[in-house]
Order: sequence, then C-alpha cells, then structure tokens
Amino acid sequence: ITNPTNGFVALASACSESISTFTQADLEGGRVVFVHDGASAPTAGFDTIVSDAKGATSGKVQHVNVSVRD
Repeated sequence: ITNPTNGFVALASACSESISTFTQADLEGGRVVFVHDGASAPTAGFDTIVSDAKGATSGKVQHVNVSVRD
C-alpha cells in the first residue's frame, strides 16, 4: 500500500494504525478497512500491488478509489 490520499488502510482490530501490507485472508475475513481522515474531498484512495509468497506480482501498481460516505 502506497500513496494513500485522504486516509489510510488499517486492520479493523487496530483502526488507528496504518498498515502497508495485508493478506488475502485479511481481505476475505473482512479485517481490512480504509480510515478516512475527515478531509472534505469526495474521494480517497491508495495504490497497491499484489504479490505472492514467492515474490511474483500482479504487474503494475493499481490505484484503488474509495467513495467517501457520511
């Protein structure tokens, strides 16, 4: 996880701590959250790249857009 805008990615069990990695099990278990920083911008997001235990990656970095809700 790189270049977060208007917030950060965290584990639901520790919402005040930014993380830079998470696992497929974290995603499937609903443990990954995006914590908005309260900015007035209508969008937020972060960049990510997927890799496996052997170091193979999904290719280029992908941007994840987060829709901000009240």
